[in-house]
Amino acid sequence: METKEIGFSDKLKSAVLIVEEVKALLVTTPQEYALAGSKENAIRDMEKELEIEYKNHPVIIEAKNLQAMKSDLSRMLEDARKGVKSKRIAYDEAEERKRLEEQRNLQEAARKMADEEKLKAALAAEQSGNKNAAEAIIQQEVIVPTVIIPRDTPKAGAPTSTRWFFVVDDSFKIPNEYWDVSQSRLDAVARANHERTNIPGGHAAFKKV
Repeated sequence: METKEIGFSDKLKSAVLIVEEVKALLVTTPQEYALAGSKENAIRDMEKELEIEYKNHPVIIEAKNLQAMKSDLSRMLEDARKGVKSKRIAYDEAEERKRLEEQRNLQEAARKMADEEKLKAALAAEQSGNKNAAEAIIQQEVIVPTVIIPRDTPKAGAPTSTRWFFVVDDSFKIPNEYWDVSQSRLDAVARANHERTNIPGGHAAFKKV
């Protein structure tokens, strides 16, 4: 065992000596019993001295300082990473709100246009004397294709994920088929359909994680 490069060389000599003495020690008389007790106390004192010297050793002190510095740097970097990610998430959420708002506006515009076309067709039928056709046109449900504006693909940085969940706006409007299920069922529908989720009494929402 070599310790002179880093210290404890004197402790090594003393430890080896007392270990050999203890190996040869016999405890069969009161005198030997007392000697064994003194050896035990000597070993305990050496252990305390070794611990003190170890704690005050320059290598240990430097290691502790490096560890403290590393912890500080790691904490700084972690805070910076979390900070930049939170800014990216805020941007993503703002862009998503804009996208959804534009999508809703386009959907509403498409519905209004379809309603206007239906009214024009009904008016034309009525003016031509075909009131039954006009009434049928008025009663006909307007089907407007769902407008979807694609999301922009992230260009750089660690990817973020979008977690969809269902927000209950009015529990009395929730269909009976969902009364006996947990929130996880509603969340599953929201994850599958995103903004196309169509359950009365609530709407799909999302958050960046």
